[in-house]
Amino acid sequence: KKYIALCWGDVKGASGEIVLPVGRHPKDRKKMSTKSRHGK
Repeated sequence: KKYIALCWGDVKGASGEIVLPVGRHPKDRKKMSTKSRHGK
């Protein structure tokens, strides 16, 4: 799957790739997060 991400701060480059597990946000189950312990 591909996801669109919201980023802020000093972002280098126009594009990139984040290779981390993705799962439900621990407090807001409607959101997705890379901080989840049980990501896919």
